[in-house]
Amino acid sequence: MRQFALLTAIFALFVASPAAAAWTTYNNEPLGYSVTFPGVPTEARGNYKSDLIPSAPTQYSSFRDGDATFMALVVDTGRLEDGTVIMGEFEYWLGHFGTVAVNTISRLNIGMEYGRFITIDCRDNVVSDGPLQVERAKRLFQDAASFTCPAGARLSVNLFFTQGKLYAIIGMQAGEDAKLSADPVRFTNSLQWIAGNAEYGRGLIARSSLAGKAAAPPAP
Repeated sequence: MRQFALLTAIFALFVASPAAAAWTTYNNEPLGYSVTFPGVPTEARGNYKSDLIPSAPTQYSSFRDGDATFMALVVDTGRLEDGTVIMGEFEYWLGHFGTVAVNTISRLNIGMEYGRFITIDCRDNVVSDGPLQVERAKRLFQDAASFTCPAGARLSVNLFFTQGKLYAIIGMQAGEDAKLSADPVRFTNSLQWIAGNAEYGRGLIARSSLAGKAAAPPAP
């Protein structure tokens, strides 16, 4: 009986632990996005500084579960027309964390908006193409979101730009499960547009449909 009671208590403790917590939807209507965290995130602010952006405010929501970190970072660049070059620069600095294992196209259904999905195996001995570039990259992400990627960790990022804002949905797994856990990818792929971004995306589709109808030849 004592052994049964002990096993029951251990099972109840495991079920109630943070690692077993249910994934919950986090909606940020002012910034127009939604993601699914494996717990309740905390919100904070920072500042993004790069060659192209001398200073831009950031807002990020993050949750840490053991060796895993989940973060939604938004950089308010205020530059509506420069999304391509700003995303390219962000990728460049991100690459200083380690070896880029995957760099491919990602897409959001609302608005058919396209971004980049990047996976990096983080390491310490990164050789940059200029002096102190690795140090600059680490300081950039530390100032923007108090974020770093330790050697041996695997980093997944879903990157988008819309209406002057850069969105980086980041999942990182360190430790023994760095290359085994599916949680970081599950998190990064949970991004959805809501509120103003969803309206903007639907507007893109509507304008494309109208332009297609206008260009179509008249029926005989």
